Amino acid sequence: MNQATLTALKDRLPSKGELTRQAILRVAADLASVEGLDGLSIGGLAQAVGMSKGGLYGHFKSKLELQMATIEAAREIVRNLVFVPVRDVEPGLKRLWALSENYLAYNEIKIFPGGCFFGNVASEMDGKPGPVRDKMREIYHGVNARFAQCAREAQEKGELDAAADPEQLAFEIVGLAREAGRIFLLDDDPNHFARARYSIAQRLRPFLTEKSPALPDVPAPKRRVRVAGTA
Repeated sequence: MNQATLTALKDRLPSKGELTRQAILRVAADLASVEGLDGLSIGGLAQAVGMSKGGLYGHFKSKLELQMATIEAAREIVRNLVFVPVRDVEPGLKRLWALSENYLAYNEIKIFPGGCFFGNVASEMDGKPGPVRDKMREIYHGVNARFAQCAREAQEKGELDAAADPEQLAFEIVGLAREAGRIFLLDDDPNHFARARYSIAQRLRPFLTEKSPALPDVPAPKRRVRVAGTA
């Protein structure tokens, strides 16, 4: 391998400082998913990663900068887990279903210890105007827009009936996945994801056409057995 190639490869590698920053932000995202972004402080994060406050200030000059960088780090994690893998899936209904499955899986595997980072931060920041809320709004709209785009592609291929509203389908699919993840945090019952998956399939079925690829056979979720005298 010649020197020019070696230099080009080296230039593409993250520097030691960048790797340290990435490691810090991963811890920050985990902490914020539990304690909230307002609970994230330079001092607390420094203690969690085993650095001095002065060392951490070398990466983030203010709490706001830390918060915004943490959001972007969490966004990149979710992007690589949920959205990037579907690029290799055939556009249309298959891609919409794959995206739905990825989004459910993201909520189920608890990639962040406090559950969905964005759901928690959005709840924390929805009544606090400012750049953090603006960034969260942008991300929320972006997620819904990606699902709507997949539904629109399916319509363009004739795999979903033209009567379907892509934005409405996106809103419902994302909402089902988020709600399943929220309740899952309370009782650790994966049946919530089975319910969400079944609901998504049932929502799509009325709009299937002769050109639609077959949806997976999604069984009805287990029925909850109620004990007399309980809610």
